[in-house]
Amino acid sequence: MDGLRNEYPRPQFVRKEWQNLNGEWDFRFGKENWQKITVPFVFQSRLSGIGSNRMCDRVTYRKKCRIPKEWSGREIFLHFGAVDYECRVYVNGRYQGMHVGGNVGFSFNITEALNWEEEEIVAEVFDPCEDETIPRGKQYWLKEPDSIWYTRTTGIWQTVWMEPVNRERIVSLKYTPDIDNGTVRIDYSYTGNPADHTLDFGISKVRRIIRWTLVFPWTRKKWHRYLSAVPRMRETSP
Repeated sequence: MDGLRNEYPRPQFVRKEWQNLNGEWDFRFGKENWQKITVPFVFQSRLSGIGSNRMCDRVTYRKKCRIPKEWSGREIFLHFGAVDYECRVYVNGRYQGMHVGGNVGFSFNITEALNWEEEEIVAEVFDPCEDETIPRGKQYWLKEPDSIWYTRTTGIWQTVWMEPVNRERIVSLKYTPDIDNGTVRIDYSYTGNPADHTLDFGISKVRRIIRWTLVFPWTRKKWHRYLSAVPRMRETSP
């Protein structure tokens, strides 16, 4: 079971160094005794190793792991691909933050909470089964699925992983192509010190990579923007 979902979970910002936390975690319903669950499958799924359709608003996950020593000196981020619905995260007993919403990923910088020995990650999840006011898709608020209503999804249902990052780094990117004018607008956010920095990027076209190395003056704005002219690309049908 530990071999499931071992692919890199994020299509952008692929990094060579990362640690997959999928696999066996400790799990419990409410304040009941601990048992085992296979992440990232919800307890309602047989792939989780539990396969129960019980109604339970609160569940807790616990995982112990070690971080590679060579990651020391960088910032360590803990990522959750998705958790339904409300999730509070603790590392070594220290509260890291909360996320509400079961459809998107979230992450926390856990560097200050690490002991660089055996780390303990705890995720406390609240997913109100009978609350019809929260976004729930076709998850049914009654126990048994019926008609168009499906079995509920509670807790971790996407990959959990950690990675080391540099203190100065690109956080996010957005590309907006303009076919008519042969340009691409690049919006990006960056963390770093107040000095000039260099952005190196390339655009591929029919096995040819076009590269630029650009120096941008630092600004205090969250988002930076660059408009680049590129060789005109031919529109194609799907």
